[in-house]
Amino acid sequence: KLADAFAAYWTPLVIVMTATLVLVGGGVSGMWMDFVHRGLVLLVLACPCAIVIATPIPAICTIVTAAKHGVLVRGSSVVESLSYVDQIAVDKTGTLTKGFFKLNQSLFLTANGGINSTDSDFEPLLLAASLESKSTHPLASAVVSAQFGCIAEMDEGLLLPIKNVLVIDGVGVSGWVFVESLDDWKFVIIGNERILKANGGKVRPTKAQMDQINAFLEKCSGQTVLMMAVEDEIEM
Repeated sequence: KLADAFAAYWTPLVIVMTATLVLVGGGVSGMWMDFVHRGLVLLVLACPCAIVIATPIPAICTIVTAAKHGVLVRGSSVVESLSYVDQIAVDKTGTLTKGFFKLNQSLFLTANGGINSTDSDFEPLLLAASLESKSTHPLASAVVSAQFGCIAEMDEGLLLPIKNVLVIDGVGVSGWVFVESLDDWKFVIIGNERILKANGGKVRPTKAQMDQINAFLEKCSGQTVLMMAVEDEIEM
C-alpha cells in the first residue's frame, strides 16, 4: 500500500518532468535527439525501483515460507495487515496440538497415606480404564491407552465389568466396577477437582492426601488433571 501511494504521486510527476525536459530543451536548442536521450535517462534514474520492487519481494518470501510450514496466506495484503494484529484466535486441535491426549504422570493415594498403587487391594488405573472405556470424552481415551496401550488393539476381555455408568456434566463420570480380587462391586468416580468435598463433591481427602494433591496440582500447572475416587476415598 505504501508503494502504491508513493507511485500514485511520483510516477505522474516524473512523466511531466521528462516531457517538459524534452519539449522545452529540444524546442529551445533544436537538439531533439539529445534531449530525448536525456529524458530517457531521467525516466530511468527517477524510477522508484527500490521501493516498488522491495515491497512485494518480502511479502512473497513470507507467503512461500509460510506455505512450506503448512500455513496458507491468501495474499500480500494479509501479510501487511499482520502489523495491526493485537490478538490471534487459533483452532488449536491439530494445529498447536496433536489432537489427542495421553497420561503423562500419575499419583496414587490410599487411605493409609501411601502413594504406591501396590498399597491398594486393587489396581486403581485398571478400574479407571474400565470405567472410562464407557465414556466418549477425549480424556477418557488417554486413561484407557495408559492401561492397555492402543485402544484399537485393546482386548475388551481385560476390562472389568461395569454397571450404572453416569456422566456428570462438567465433572466427569461415575459407575460401579466389579473387582475380582475382592469379589465385590466398587463405586468409582473420575473427574476434575469438583469431585472433592471442598468443591461441592462427596470425596473428602485427609489432610495428608490434600497436601499431596495440592503439590501434584502445582507440579502439573497448565495441564489437565483428573482425579479418581473409590467408595468416596481418593485413590489417584
